[in-house]
Amino acid sequence: MKNIQQVLISVVIPTFNHAEYLRKAISSVINQTYKNFEVIIIDNHSTDHTREVIESFGDSRIRYLKFKNKGVIASSRNKGINESSGDWIAFLDSDDFWYKERLARVVNILEERDTFDVITTDEIVRNLDDHRIRRVLRYTTNFNNFYKKMLLYGNRLSTSAVCVRKEFLTMNNILFDERKEFITVEDYDLWLRISLNGAKFKSIRSIQGEYSIHEGNSSSRENIHRTNGINLLREHIFNIQNFDKDKEKLWSKINSRFNFNFSLKEIRKLNLIEGLKSMTVSFSKSPLFLSSYILFIIYIKTSSFIFSIFRK
Repeated sequence: MKNIQQVLISVVIPTFNHAEYLRKAISSVINQTYKNFEVIIIDNHSTDHTREVIESFGDSRIRYLKFKNKGVIASSRNKGINESSGDWIAFLDSDDFWYKERLARVVNILEERDTFDVITTDEIVRNLDDHRIRRVLRYTTNFNNFYKKMLLYGNRLSTSAVCVRKEFLTMNNILFDERKEFITVEDYDLWLRISLNGAKFKSIRSIQGEYSIHEGNSSSRENIHRTNGINLLREHIFNIQNFDKDKEKLWSKINSRFNFNFSLKEIRKLNLIEGLKSMTVSFSKSPLFLSSYILFIIYIKTSSFIFSIFRK
């Protein structure tokens, strides 16, 4: 293992017309207590004052690259990976930011045990439109057959909370999928394929950043997200996974879970009729599986709550 201060972390930040959000994101990296990093900003030819924001830092560790991604953020992230020099890749969306100990926490884990391929930290979800904290995302990865667990029960990771060993990506020829059919879910696909290739995950149970939601970010494009989520699930169920030979039955289970989550969103938005109708259909198709899914979510939330109590 390298000396702790020799581990170079490449921070990949894709951006487009997010100048002021980007300022905070870059500041959160520059202010890290761990200093051995490079910042690679992949700008999809912004028309705002993005360049001025970047140049205002005057830091030689920042690399600014203009790159036309044709509306596919996966292309920008892959450009950043390919341009990186680090031992590890840390992803940071330009409207998110980290707390100052985040990279130090990651490197400290490596100093103790350099056997992991993916390291995650927890984060807060904050709505930038009203500045309210919506929830805490605690990422749990200590499951047998993490690929199967994520495919059955949904994405368990977030881009700005993940660090990946670059050597693992290179050896397994893994990058973000750049198909337009995967826009907004390309990260979920990446975690699935990383886990399928045997990556060793480590979750640091510590909140080390904030995931931002606002009117302009891609996660707000719910129709695209829902359609492409189905594209991703069908791709893995019918073309990639091999743990269940009855692919149609597996699709029925996972589709019911997917629609159940959609129904919850509709209910939260007070679209009660649409939400309850979708929920009823979901349960009618796969009642036992949905019951196990609900129990799984309760387990995750309960264990996170108990952990937070003991941390206090």
